[in-house]
Amino acid sequence: MENRDESFEGERVDSVLSLILQGLKIAYAITDRELKVVEANGELGLMCSDGRMKFQPGQSLLDLIPELIGNEEVLTELLAGERGSYELSHVNRDMTAEQVCYLALKIVPVRDRIGRITGLLHLAQDVTDTSSVFQQLVQQRNEEHLWRKL
Repeated sequence: MENRDESFEGERVDSVLSLILQGLKIAYAITDRELKVVEANGELGLMCSDGRMKFQPGQSLLDLIPELIGNEEVLTELLAGERGSYELSHVNRDMTAEQVCYLALKIVPVRDRIGRITGLLHLAQDVTDTSSVFQQLVQQRNEEHLWRKL
């Protein structure tokens, strides 16, 4: 009976986690030290470079999130414990021909019980609503600036 209760609790936690990730429009992927994805959950379409569900376990993180190409040194620093986290803001993705999505990406080291870094946790959150408002404000400010010069 105890195993059944533990199994039920585990399923409940997974269900609640999925609801939270879906509600907040967040996806996560955990990689090993070679940047191969070992676990992922949430809105996985956010992680895929073209917005389509193409995630596969063992996939290279750089294939999944091409915005990280050129940032390999930062990823190495994270894996070495020389950096606590890394963030990219307002990353835009073409989800469909008509829909653009803006993401906030954050990466932090994952440690085992004795503190060794075993990989990286990659978070992607859809911040389209906030980014759209921000872009509109910048556009309005720029237009006002141009009108003042006339």
